[in-house]
Amino acid sequence: LFFIIAFGLIFSLSIFYFSEQIAIFSFNQISLSYDLKICSVVVFFATINGCYAGGLAGFEDFKRIAKNTFFSTLIQAVLTVVGGFYFSVSGALFGYIMGYFLLFLLHNKAISKKIKNVNQSIRLKEIFSTDLNFLYSFGVPAALSSFLVTPVFWWTKAYLVRQNNFAEMALYDVSDQWRLLILFIPSALIPIVLPSLITYKHKFRKVLNFNIAINLSST
Repeated sequence: LFFIIAFGLIFSLSIFYFSEQIAIFSFNQISLSYDLKICSVVVFFATINGCYAGGLAGFEDFKRIAKNTFFSTLIQAVLTVVGGFYFSVSGALFGYIMGYFLLFLLHNKAISKKIKNVNQSIRLKEIFSTDLNFLYSFGVPAALSSFLVTPVFWWTKAYLVRQNNFAEMALYDVSDQWRLLILFIPSALIPIVLPSLITYKHKFRKVLNFNIAINLSST
């Protein structure tokens, strides 16, 4: 958790400090630097929330993940709409941040309970000796694949803005929202299916086929 907090803090502070340069280079709009500074807070909480969600998935408490995510997303939607209506983009971003902050509080409470119930001290030496090979073989490829997604989307939107202003990016965002809507069910099942694929190795083919069937039917 310390590593995740440090990484998220460094990344968020980098976005905050270089917000003007990012706004000019990516979108050719220095006025967006203020909104980028607000978004740096989102990056920090999103990083920690991902760590907490992974911890709850390790405890197989998928019900708590679903409840926390649903409740925070519902509040986030309301605050984003209200904030956008009264305070424009900055208000919408503030509502967006509050959703992530609420999810942080809920996940933190849930993971603290789980650790307290386990009542077992964790030694760093034991983690390195037993799980380092697994983290290297599975965690690193999964992390690298995730790292490629966000920069590609960022570069695509920045390119559209530089070439055709914000109108083309708006059309791209609309089509992307439809993609997310179509993939809503598969995306929601990923945090549940993936740990199952890892835990029940003897049922790998069965779980994989079930996941493929859900993706095809929802698409």
